[in-house]
Amino acid sequence: MIYTVVQLMEILQAHGTLRIAGICLNGDNFLCWSMFVRMSIQGRGKIGYVTGEKKAPAADDTAYATWDAGNSMVMVWLVNSMDEDIASNYMNYRTVKELWDNIHQILW
Repeated sequence: MIYTVVQLMEILQAHGTLRIAGICLNGDNFLCWSMFVRMSIQGRGKIGYVTGEKKAPAADDTAYATWDAGNSMVMVWLVNSMDEDIASNYMNYRTVKELWDNIHQILW
């Protein structure tokens, strides 16, 4: 299921906030940023999207919509905790795990 921007914003607002970090990834602070972001995501019970433990069900599975909403929410949290010039490079990833692994590979 694909969500409209309005639907995604409603989902995100229902979970409290679009931002999770008080620190913004700027290219020089990856270690501090990644630790803070992981703790924030862990505290919200969504770390499985980052680690890959929360795997996507088949697209025709009824659980897919719930997984997709959670994945999208965490992706927005991550992108919103980056400087705009960095975030623009991470808008096209399909999963949080892919996005996280790429950030880690490039910036660490």
